[in-house]
Amino acid sequence: MKLSILFAGIVLCVGAAFADDGVQNIAERKTCADIKADIDTLSEMENIDDANAEKLKQFQVYYRANCLPKSVGRRTVARNIPVIVKNVESTASTTPDALSEYLAAKKSNCDKLNSEIEKLAAANDESKSDTLASMRGVYEMDCTEKPAAATPTTTTQTDEEWAAQYDANLAAGLCGDGTKPNKYGCCADETFKDMGNLVFACCPRSGGDCFPPITSAK
Repeated sequence: MKLSILFAGIVLCVGAAFADDGVQNIAERKTCADIKADIDTLSEMENIDDANAEKLKQFQVYYRANCLPKSVGRRTVARNIPVIVKNVESTASTTPDALSEYLAAKKSNCDKLNSEIEKLAAANDESKSDTLASMRGVYEMDCTEKPAAATPTTTTQTDEEWAAQYDANLAAGLCGDGTKPNKYGCCADETFKDMGNLVFACCPRSGGDCFPPITSAK
């Protein structure tokens, strides 16, 4: 008899816990476009009540967190910087004498080598083609500046581009940021929650409506 009463008490406690958890609604995941429309609609309301004011706040928090470009993790594009190849120039006025003499001698040698290359090229002598190729190789290696490596530059997305990509990821069965949902079908900023009556949902840590788990990529 005591066991029956104890079991009934446990059931009531569990039922009450589920009832408390059930205060959060389960709604379909909204696109950034849908959320923006809801924000605009609620913002235009005159004498907005507390319930709608809370919804507006939640929508704004969600939109800022998910539908605006992040300052970290933006895509980068490597862009080649044009480099002008030129002969080595003397810097005697700004460098020590030994280095100035070396650079001056190198420039003189490079000029002589370039002159000989031009003479051989003008002669168009097939028997000297190997010599000409070697001279050009030495000149290229010793007498020209090497192209600078590609420099990555950050390119940012507009708010509209970011929101469109977010919506496209949702449509593809992914999380809005393009990552795959976890084994429970939830995204990184969500927790998997038992809503009771065999209903499960992914609830944002920031609060607001919960969403059905993402089952698979479409």
